[in-house]
Order: sequence, then C-alpha cells, then structure tokens
Amino acid sequence: MRWSFRQDRILWPHSVALLLLVVACLPFSACSLAPAYQRPSVAMPATLGERVVPKAPTTTGATPSTAALSMEEARFLGAFAPDAEATRIVTTALAANPDLRAAASQVAEARAGVAGQRAALFPQLGATLQRDKTQMDDPTAAAMLNRDFKSATLDGRFEPDFFGRLRSLSDAASYDYLASEAGQKEARGELIASVLSAYVDERAAVEVAGKLVYADQAGEALTGQARKQYAVGTISADDLQERIDQASRVHAARLDAQRRHDDALRYLQSLTGYALPAPVMDLDRIGRTDTAADSLASLPSTVLLQRPDVVRAEERLRAANANIGAARAAFFPSIQLSSSVGHVSSSLDSLFGAATGGWTFLPQLTLPLFDGGARRADLDLAKARKDTAVADYEATVQRAFRDVADALGARDALAARVQSLDTACAADSARLAKAYARHRQGLEDPSQVLVHTIDTAQLQIDCLSARRDQALNRVAVFRAFYGVTLPDAAGASTFHGASL
Repeated sequence: MRWSFRQDRILWPHSVALLLLVVACLPFSACSLAPAYQRPSVAMPATLGERVVPKAPTTTGATPSTAALSMEEARFLGAFAPDAEATRIVTTALAANPDLRAAASQVAEARAGVAGQRAALFPQLGATLQRDKTQMDDPTAAAMLNRDFKSATLDGRFEPDFFGRLRSLSDAASYDYLASEAGQKEARGELIASVLSAYVDERAAVEVAGKLVYADQAGEALTGQARKQYAVGTISADDLQERIDQASRVHAARLDAQRRHDDALRYLQSLTGYALPAPVMDLDRIGRTDTAADSLASLPSTVLLQRPDVVRAEERLRAANANIGAARAAFFPSIQLSSSVGHVSSSLDSLFGAATGGWTFLPQLTLPLFDGGARRADLDLAKARKDTAVADYEATVQRAFRDVADALGARDALAARVQSLDTACAADSARLAKAYARHRQGLEDPSQVLVHTIDTAQLQIDCLSARRDQALNRVAVFRAFYGVTLPDAAGASTFHGASL
C-alpha cells in the first residue's frame, strides 16, 4: 500500500504547521512560576531524650515586630520578675512560636482578601492582541468563510453597584481583616501568659524537687537510725516499718517531683523552640501581689469590650451582618458595562492605520428569575451565620467577665494563704534550727530531728505551692486584661495590663 497525501482528503500543510507550533510551545508549557519547595526547619532535639537543641534553627516567617516587646509588655515583665530572665524567655517564645507566626500570616491573608474585594468596585481594564484566521481549501467555502484579521484592543468592564452587593462583600472582608488582627493580638497575649505560667511551674517544680532531696536524705538517715534502734531493741518492728514506710513515701515523692520538673522544663522548652537555657531565678522573687490591681474590681464592665477576643467576635458579627446585605442584593438585577476600543486590520503592517479603529459597547442587564431557591438558601445561610456570630459574641463577653471575676476574686484569698503559710514556715524553720542546736548538744533524739526535718520540708512545699498559685494568679489577671486600656490612679492609662 502506498500512502498518498491528497489535498482534498488531508490538510497536511496546515497539520504540519500546527504540529510544529505545538512542539515549539512544549518547552514553555513545562515552565512553572511556583517557588522551589523547601521543607521547613523545625526546632527539635537531636534525640528523643534531649531537652535542648544545640543550635536554634532559623524561624521562617519570624519578623522583628513579632518578637519585639511593646513598652507595656516589657513593663509588666519587669514588674513580674525583677531579673531580665522572664523578658528573655518571653522574647524567645515570641520569635520561635509557630502559632503566632500563623496568626500573622492569617492577618496578611485577610489583608489581601480586602484588597481583592475592593478591586471589584473599580473598572477592570485589559489589553488584547489577537489574530483570527480561517482558511478553507474548498473554493466555495473559502469565498464565504476565509478571513484573516489582526486586532489590538483595550477592553474595559465595570459593574455599577446599585444595590450594594459589592460594597457589602468589601465591608465583610474588611471586618474579617479586623477580626484577624484582633485574633493575632489575642494569640500573642495567650502565648505570653502560657510562657509565664510554664516559667512559674518550672521554677516551683525545681524548688519542690530540691526540698524533697533533703527530705529524702533525712528519710534514708531515719531508716538507718531506726534499724539500729530495732537491732538494740529500743523500738518495735511496727515502729521500724512505720519509719521505712515514711521514708519510702518521701522517696517516691522525690521521684515524682523530679518527673514533674522534667515535664515542666520540657514544656517551657517547647514554647521557646528548644533553644533556652534552664532558668535560675528563685520562685519567691516572681509574681508577688501588686497592690495597683486592687482597684480593678471597681472598673465598669464595659472596659472588657476592648479585649482582643471580644473585638474579634464583634468584627466577625459585623462581617456576618454585611454578608446578609450581599445575599439580599443578589435578588435584584445586576448591570455590567463592557466596552472595547482598538484597531482591526487584515494586515499587521496597517493594524494601527487611520481607518482601522473601532469600538464596541455592550451593556448587560441580568435579572434573576428562577434558580431553584439558591439565592433564598444563601440568604438563609447568611442569617443563620449571623445568629451564630451573635451567640458567639455573647459567649465571648460572658467568658471575658468570668475570667476577670475569677482572677480578681482569688487574689485576696491567695495573698492571705501566702502570708499565713510564710508565717508558719518561718516559725517551723526556727523550731527546726533549735532542734538541731539541741541535737548537737546531745539534748535531742536524732530520730525526732529527722522526722521534724521531713515535716518541715512538707510545710515548705506547701509554702512554695502557695507562692506558685499567687504568681499564676497574677498571670491570670494579666491575661484577663490583656489589650484593655486601664485608667490608673494618676489619670493616665496603662495597656496590656502593665500595672497588674
């Protein structure tokens, strides 16, 4: 069989040209403008048992504005912990925490969404360069259908927003952006409070573990002393077992305290990107009660409307309300005005000649008639989302009031507890010092001194627990008023709970 290419059966010259064009375009069709993917470097220890990364990885997306402390935050941290240790820890966490960077990215995303929605309010312009060629081999068809036009046009499109649909969508995007900003601020306050709470827990855990080390040593000595006394018959087997059980409980408490400290330090390291040396400040220097916060309970409850979570809920409510306007406007006709102006010619050389100009104007009116209830469903959905936003706003305000009430309501009780236990610890320490003095003079039973040492350690642990609760309460007050402008006694204002 011999292949023959007949012009009336196969348009082989045009096919070959089309094939060559496709082959020439293949290299360009494989191009991509997407950035090269790189797996993010995550802050993790080299092994599962380590707690500190030797070298902190770079935090992609971290900005100086994210990590830098505001004046009010720095003032509060300076009052919360006189040493700069708390400031260093919080600054490290702000730079390393991925949730905070994600919140900043959401703000940028919402900002871009606002720009996109606002762009729909303005005319859209575009330029087009086009060639329209039709070639028929049949002479009869060629006389009717053959054409070869080159055109260069400037196209414009505009939709007059007579019923406010585009404006409502733009307003909704703006409110979503403000909600994302408030959400970023809320996430920042939550992170600072979490870091400070973890810091207080770690400092309390390490001191509790230290107290139990001495108690454990006293328990071991008490057991050895009891065995000697039992051997000579001065105590019974039940007394010996009681001393052994007491020492075992102290030893188990020491192991549990060490585990709690390891957990607390590990959690603090996770908040700071595993790049933080172990803290060293004493617990009694952290988070003492501030008398400047005594007048907070007399403030009007409306100040809580400034809290970031309340602002975020309100902005979401505004966005839901604006979406109702957009859904209602969809029931009315929409008008689109399209126009183009340019040049059309059969020859590229004369494309921009004097007689090749032209323009088109295409107004379009769209009137919704029947859509199966889609627009009604969209309106019902917008109303339901607004009802949800209203309920969320009410719950957020109530939660804010409860946070403040709980934080302020516990201050007096915690302060009284700390004062009472500090007095008891001081008196007990004095009695223990006297017992050791009598023991050195041979006037005190060594077993009783060791028992008193264990009891004193437990009382000191209770004092540490009270101080820890007091410091955590101050963090709770800071978190409850974060982002709220508070009038102080001088008539000035403090921000972020700086005077708390």
